[in-house]
Amino acid sequence: DQSKNISLILATNRPSDLDAAVCDRMDELLEFPSPADPDAAAILSASGLTDEHLKKVAEKTQGFSGRELAKLAASVQGAVFGEFEVALTPEILADVVDTKVKEHATRTALMTKKY
Repeated sequence: DQSKNISLILATNRPSDLDAAVCDRMDELLEFPSPADPDAAAILSASGLTDEHLKKVAEKTQGFSGRELAKLAASVQGAVFGEFEVALTPEILADVVDTKVKEHATRTALMTKKY
C-alpha cells in the first residue's frame, strides 16, 4: 500500500544546476529571493552592528543570500572577539565586509560559469 502523504522538498542556491528532468517532475517551484534591506538588516543586527554600520554593510552586500549575511555577521563577531580589546572598529568591519564581498563575487562567478 503506497502512501500518498509524502512530500519531497529540494533546496538549492544553484537552481541553474538542476537537471531539466528533475525540474519537470516537480509539481511546484518556489523561489526565495535574496533578503531585502530590512530583512538583511535584521539578519546583520545579530552581530551587534549599530544602525550606522548596518546601513554601510547593507549597501555593500546587495544580492547576498540570508546564509551569506548570517556568515558575515558571525565573521564580524569572530573578528571582534579575536581582538585584545574586544571592540568593533571601522577597520575590522571593513576587512570582514571586503572579504565577504570578494567571496560572494567569486562564488557568483563560479556559479554562472559554464563548463
